[in-house]
Amino acid sequence: MKNRDILLIVTDSSGREIKSVNYGQATGFFQKVSLEEAVKIPDSAASGYASIELYYGDELKASDWFVIEVSPIKDITADAFNTLLSTNYQGNSHTFREYAINVEPDIEPEQIKIRKVTGTLQREISPAGISSTDISPADISPADISPAGVSSTDKNYTIYYVFEIPSLNYTLVNLESGESFNSSMKLSTLITSREPLLEELVREYETELGNTSRLDSTSNLVLGATNLRTFIYGPWQHYANGPLNILTNPALSSSINGATLYTQKRIFDSVDPLTLTYTSYYNGKVLYKDIFNSRSEKTGLSSNSSLNSTVLSNSTNLNTSVSAYEVNRGVNLTTTYDSLAQNKSFSLDIEKKYR
Repeated sequence: MKNRDILLIVTDSSGREIKSVNYGQATGFFQKVSLEEAVKIPDSAASGYASIELYYGDELKASDWFVIEVSPIKDITADAFNTLLSTNYQGNSHTFREYAINVEPDIEPEQIKIRKVTGTLQREISPAGISSTDISPADISPADISPAGVSSTDKNYTIYYVFEIPSLNYTLVNLESGESFNSSMKLSTLITSREPLLEELVREYETELGNTSRLDSTSNLVLGATNLRTFIYGPWQHYANGPLNILTNPALSSSINGATLYTQKRIFDSVDPLTLTYTSYYNGKVLYKDIFNSRSEKTGLSSNSSLNSTVLSNSTNLNTSVSAYEVNRGVNLTTTYDSLAQNKSFSLDIEKKYR
């Protein structure tokens, strides 16, 4: 049998179809067919065991199942909300004048809907392709839901979440007459937490650290700072006995820290004050050491007239121009312990202490 449609059907635990894909007809009897499909589970899908079935015409050829978990946020919210209802909205405990309202604490996580309130950001250094339209929390309402498509010139960020229960059943009791009325209402609340915005900015910051398409990207700034240091330190080294090493580990760290700090400002529109203070101190320290080592070299060269003294001075200055990290890169706990063990100074100290 051949030339029958190959059909893939994905359904949730309630039997509702999540996705259906028709791959068309097979073209040969002995042809091997390989299929690969990405299925995105919508938020409206029922939790539980979902199924995936592959049909060849009307014949079921393969099937499997997987679990759609309940959102942890919805699960925690439903549990907390049911506790609130059982404590405050049972047994006519919540009253207003001659009326009391009772709500059964039987809210399921699937009843809770989460929507997003989105908006654009205003930043001093506007990233490419992002609008600088200002938006303040006072201007945001639950109706500000992001459209299906976002313009290439505007990037919408999730500012807040809106939690809602479309149909919440309740009982209204007249305390004077004893009559009760059953009805339902739509319940929603705006969660004024900046966690969703912070999450998106952190993800954008992580992406931008590895981005090379922008002129002011982190890698391009490091490259520019390195080239600038080469242009300045090269003549300094050649004509004025500048530092022997133009590009050192501290210099590279200085460039990376500065570029990362700029990217942080561009994405978050602010920087950590402690990071800014330390970066400024570290960059100044690197420059100070370069100048100090250069002066040491000049003093050493002018104070030695003989060839041997000059060679010795240059050898000493080579060590002083190298960073402390490079000088001590071979020093670690193992080498330190071995050196102490060779002359038994480590054992001698212990013996003196407990003698």
